[in-house]
Amino acid sequence: GRLTSRAVMIEPADNILTPEYFQPLSDAWYFAEPAATHLESFLREAGLSARQTANLLATAVYSADRGEVRVVPDRELILDMDPETRANVYAELANNDINTLQKEPFRMRTESADTWFQGCDLSADIVAVMKRMVYRRGPFLMFSDPGIMMNEVTSEAERRSVLRTLFRQRALFCSIRIEADDDVDALSRYWGSGGRVSAVRPILASVADAGGGELDISLLLPPLARTFLFSYPRPENTIFRDCHWTSLNYFRIAPDDRFAEMQYATDFFVANYTVVTGTDYLPGDVVVLQSGEDKVIHTCNYIADGVVFTKNGGTAHRPWVFLDLQTVIDLYSLNGPVKVDVLRRTEDMAPPQAKPAAP
Repeated sequence: GRLTSRAVMIEPADNILTPEYFQPLSDAWYFAEPAATHLESFLREAGLSARQTANLLATAVYSADRGEVRVVPDRELILDMDPETRANVYAELANNDINTLQKEPFRMRTESADTWFQGCDLSADIVAVMKRMVYRRGPFLMFSDPGIMMNEVTSEAERRSVLRTLFRQRALFCSIRIEADDDVDALSRYWGSGGRVSAVRPILASVADAGGGELDISLLLPPLARTFLFSYPRPENTIFRDCHWTSLNYFRIAPDDRFAEMQYATDFFVANYTVVTGTDYLPGDVVVLQSGEDKVIHTCNYIADGVVFTKNGGTAHRPWVFLDLQTVIDLYSLNGPVKVDVLRRTEDMAPPQAKPAAP
């Protein structure tokens, strides 16, 4: 079939926005070494004025045990930083895991903040304030200051709108065009990878028999992936369902939450998956992104034509979506180049071709 895709914007339903999202957030910044030792010079080089730097350093508390400096920016500083300065400061803060909103900011791949806020039900004044705090990291726009916005709005309804807007995620809605004379057996072998030919063939054949048409490819996914697509983690679930959990559960009917344990997931990959040579990838193959130190930093499932099924992080504001693989690679390359491998369940690997008998 011929794959087509279009960008869509998704955001969470109100039941995802549980009370803890509305609790006061820490307004402190924590600078680790080496920036902590030379904080004044770092802040000036990052773009803060002499007055802004002095005001910020007046709040500094040094922790020798942790080797870090804690400072508390005021509202004026956070609102007045220009995008480049904010990007410089927050890139440094992202090096310290305690700065969770700089390390894992709200983000969207787009050239313009207008795309992020288009169609939201916030007032123009609130949107203008939020746009002042957007900054760029590579091809992505980032937002790390929801605490300020919680103080800027006055009603619970507005706070929910702010959070829904920040949780927005661009994704791909994908379909395939099937013609009446298409090879249904070949289509079924592809989309029925992982032993699912009998599950998808009736769907594909029915479209071809009807003269052809567009088919939403979510209908061809295994049950678990189909259920989670375009959804956010539910608040009642306490399991850390991250990218590895997602990749390893792709073909399953019911999830195996042991895959939420990194060591178990790693051992399972080693014991049950094989590297795919060439580029003849199949739906469900696992795309593995590794850092320069060969540390696995992300996994996702290949679908077709460079589209993957992915959950970009284990946190609650990361939904399961279709994305183009290049966007995923760009996201995980923000801190350095990545290496890409593709794995397939060993049980699904084609047996080696028999060598012809010697004459």
